[in-house]
Amino acid sequence: MLSSRKFYDLPPELLTAIAEECTWGNADHHTSLGYLKALRLSHSHFAYLDYILQWMFCTLRFDADAYHIEQLAETNLRFIAPFVTGVNLVTPLHSWTCTLQNFKSIVHSQDPELCESFEEADFRDGYKYYRNKALANQEYLRNQKSSFTRATWTNAFRLLNNMHSIRFLDFPNTRPSLIKHLPDPLRCTIQPPWYYMSDVVRRMNAAPLGDALFELGMDSLTESDVCVETLGISCPMTGLFGWENFTNWEKFDLSSLRDFEFDPLATSFPSYGADGGLPKGEIAIAARASDAISSVMKKCKDSLEIFKYGSYCPKIWPGDQVIPLPNLKELSIENGYLEPKNAHRWLANMPSLDKLKFQFIGISSRPWRPRPYRDWLHVFDAIRNHPGALQVWLWDIVVNPSEPESISHCTTDFEKYLQKDSSGVWQEKLQRSLALYLSGAIEVDDNIGFMFEKEYTQISWGSHH
Repeated sequence: MLSSRKFYDLPPELLTAIAEECTWGNADHHTSLGYLKALRLSHSHFAYLDYILQWMFCTLRFDADAYHIEQLAETNLRFIAPFVTGVNLVTPLHSWTCTLQNFKSIVHSQDPELCESFEEADFRDGYKYYRNKALANQEYLRNQKSSFTRATWTNAFRLLNNMHSIRFLDFPNTRPSLIKHLPDPLRCTIQPPWYYMSDVVRRMNAAPLGDALFELGMDSLTESDVCVETLGISCPMTGLFGWENFTNWEKFDLSSLRDFEFDPLATSFPSYGADGGLPKGEIAIAARASDAISSVMKKCKDSLEIFKYGSYCPKIWPGDQVIPLPNLKELSIENGYLEPKNAHRWLANMPSLDKLKFQFIGISSRPWRPRPYRDWLHVFDAIRNHPGALQVWLWDIVVNPSEPESISHCTTDFEKYLQKDSSGVWQEKLQRSLALYLSGAIEVDDNIGFMFEKEYTQISWGSHH
């Protein structure tokens, strides 16, 4: 029998194989993390095993509240620095813009039955405690101590020599079981996470936190000279996006950025209708968001390989000014509207593109156009004329006022459709025609024409090759 002493004297390769068993085949990252934590506690050989350290400390989370900022300033990161490749900056829970009325609404939505036992004094006491924490956060993010926060993050980034990924995240989007908080002494309080908040209340409370988080984080990255290869912006924001007015924006180096995800919670979900338009209050946000994306792309136009525009921010994309992206390989746009002619010109300036995804996308509003959905042809033509082989995913795109359409297709894999019988059900006929059209094998036929018409009339759309 192998003694415990001899077991721990096994070479690192075998100890690593044991550690790998805790992660292999386990789809839940957080469960694997728990196993590895327990393994580290079993013996120093596991505690300092590179494989475990890389797994546990590859990404650090910096919470942007007063308590955690002070804790980070006192933490020595030198031991784990070689294993850290990314940092997530997370908005705090307590917002200085939360009013007493909003506080009551949130607390009630958490547990209506418990709220029945609260009196007005309970709400006021709970709000006072919450408010004190929120004002402390404001000091560290916006007021006098913001310079301390900037210096703390800058010093941390300088120590993390292998860090190349930075993400700005929303507090509720983090897994609650991993968040360790000192318990509030009062029952009448807001508990993490804020899943139960309405979009409007969430935006009102959390958006200023996200603005401050991004500005301070960007300043710290600039001062620490981090080579950013991955940038994710998924925190709440007000929708002002005045980034180019930041003091250090011009110095912010993104020349090595390869992966850019833009998905701020700037407002509630946009809803599209037959007229293809955003609510008026969201059009300005969509325009400013487009400008913000362009301001980033100008800094990384030669290095960017992946761009994902998520579903939470109102969007009418792209803008008029075309930014050539010669090395972009993957483009994903979700939940919003395309400017079709602009999209045509942008796609023409992405020669390396091989993956294209549009999901829940419509065409931007043109009320003077009798049939605006035909404008999709500008986008379709850009796909069919693209020099490379495109993997195309069009999921629930609005090409007809009555019903969305979907297709998954590679533009070089069209021969199977040529052999397919065209006398099938309507959806099969449309899939065949659209696949052949996107591949350049046919012109617009009656099936595609019908897709653009609520009541299709006999119009000459073109003929087969």
